Amino acid sequence: MYFTYSYLYEGKLLCCINPDAETNTTLYTCSPTLAMAFLVIVCNTSDEDATFRLAHTDGTLAEEDWLYYGYEVQGNDSVALMLDLTLSQSDTLDVWASSGDLNFFAQGYEKSGT
Repeated sequence: MYFTYSYLYEGKLLCCINPDAETNTTLYTCSPTLAMAFLVIVCNTSDEDATFRLAHTDGTLAEEDWLYYGYEVQGNDSVALMLDLTLSQSDTLDVWASSGDLNFFAQGYEKSGT
C-alpha cells in the first residue's frame, strides 16, 4: 500500500528567532521576491504565561501597524497563527514578547514575482 504524507502547511521555514524580552525584533524581512501565506508558531519554553505581538510593516514599527495585540501563550505551550499575508520587497514581520522565553518560527512561500 502506498501512502503520501504532506505537512500541515507546505512551505519552507523562513526564519526562527528567540528575541529579547520587551524588544521589537524583526522576525522576517522579505527579499526581492514576493512572500505569502505565513504560518507563525510561537512556543513558550517557560512555566510562566507570556504575551506577544506580531506586525506586518513596511519598515516602520508604529503601534498602529501591529496586526495582533496581547496574544497570550500559556506556560510550556504554543500558538499557531495561519496568516494570509502578501509581503513585498523590504516588508517585515516584527515581533515583541513579554518574556525572553518565547521562540518564533515563520514558515511560508517565497516566489520571484513581477
